Formats: sequence, structure tokens, C-alpha cells
Amino acid sequence: MNEPFCISFADVVVYPRARELHVRGERVNVNACSFEILLALIEADGQIVSTKELFRRLWPRTCVAETNLRVHMYKLRRALGDNASAIRTAPNRGYWLTPPLIRRADPSAGADAVVLIDDDKAMRAALNALLLSLRSKVERQAATTDCESASISVTSDRIVLNLRLRP
Repeated sequence: MNEPFCISFADVVVYPRARELHVRGERVNVNACSFEILLALIEADGQIVSTKELFRRLWPRTCVAETNLRVHMYKLRRALGDNASAIRTAPNRGYWLTPPLIRRADPSAGADAVVLIDDDKAMRAALNALLLSLRSKVERQAATTDCESASISVTSDRIVLNLRLRP
């Protein structure tokens, strides 16, 4: 499957192609090794990923101490915050991700731009913040006098604004 996708569990969303981690709608910075551990756990889909497999994936041609893996696992759990317990440890075996994973199309992949139309500055600011948290690009903020017609469609996984602006 070549189309962009994201994986979510609890209030965590992972964007593998963009290599981004979002917790409670906020982007969280994690280093490359910690993110790679998260991807390995996601790909295993609830199965234990052995420490040997993680070492082969993270450091394929380098011999490193086991403490390196523990440090990156600690950083990943810290980045997950309240969701840290989603990663479980199988002593002397490896790690696994416990919650069910939801794979879906990346909601920002198809949207080139969003137009906000509202005369209330506070409402525009709130909508702008919401769209940015959803990784949508805000192209223009217009006043209602610029709009000839508008309709909105809301489903469980998207909001579609159909707008016609005056020339």
C-alpha cells in the first residue's frame, strides 16, 4: 500500500512516512532510534519483538551495549506520557505494544488547503489551531462577505467544507 497512512492507539497517532508522533493532538519529538522502536512494535501488531531483533534493526553493523536499547525505550515511554504502559516488557525476551492498533489513511494527505470563513477573531483562531493540530494547511482566512455559498458535511472521520468564494 503506497498511500500515506497513520496508526493510532489510545490518544497516540503515529505518522510513519512523516516520522511523527502525536500524543493528545500535540506533536512530540522523539529521536530516530526511539521512533524506530515504536515502528517495530507497531509492525509486530501485538506480538513480542525480541531484543535481538531490535538490535538488528537499530544497529545492524554495530555492537552496542544493552543499556542503549533501554535508554531509547525509556525515552519512547517518556514521549508517550500517560500512554507509556502501552509498551510492555517481556523480561529477557523483548517488548510488545498492548492496545489495539487502528490503521487509517493519513487525514492530511489529501487536503491541500483549508479556507476558514468567520468574522469572529476568536473563532478563526480556534479553527486555525484545530486545523493545524490535524496537520491541515491553512491557506487563507476570509470574511463571510467573501463567501458566495457554503455547506458543511460532518462524518465520524472527516469534515468537508464546500465553499464558493466571490471572485
